[in-house]
Amino acid sequence: MKERLQVEADGTQVYLSALAFANGSEAWSVRAFNASRKQYQMRDAYYDIGVPRWIRHVPIPLVSGKGIPTIMYLDLLAMRKLGINNGSIKQAMIFQVHHLESVLQMLDHQRKHWRGSIEDQFRTTRLYQMRAITLLQSGHRIKNIQLIGGQQLPIGSVIAEAPGYLGKGVIDELLHQYKVTLRTRVPWRFNVRLQLEAL
Repeated sequence: MKERLQVEADGTQVYLSALAFANGSEAWSVRAFNASRKQYQMRDAYYDIGVPRWIRHVPIPLVSGKGIPTIMYLDLLAMRKLGINNGSIKQAMIFQVHHLESVLQMLDHQRKHWRGSIEDQFRTTRLYQMRAITLLQSGHRIKNIQLIGGQQLPIGSVIAEAPGYLGKGVIDELLHQYKVTLRTRVPWRFNVRLQLEAL
């Protein structure tokens, strides 16, 4: 594992981590914490094709026999390295969302529940649910959510930015599952502000 901790001019600590696996694949993440604002920042993350979805050998598995999801492992590790105590975060930010399956889930929810807000759409996504579980594991509950910025772009123009584990076959399956084409527009590269409270 490779890791680096650095401090920005405003005192924000930034933790960069990269996990290499036996099959040659790699997962990395960039997380940060501003102690004065009690703000945790999920800045970026990336998976290669072939990255295991689960880390098996952990002291306390989330699921017996499976371990803990890789992205959750990286987040909880970052929180420990950044010195974040359970229940101490007041706000979390997810920056520049570019998770193809999640934005398709948002679109699917919009089609079925057209009166709902964009925040309601985001709450249905795998990305949100995984982050909510991670925050729960660190002693936090989400009490409010706000989506900020972003663009509506055709899927064909954003595929190149989709996570590395989404090969062509997976992308084709997602397009078929959600009944969309490369011309279908989806929200892209928006930020998410999560207001938190301690459990």
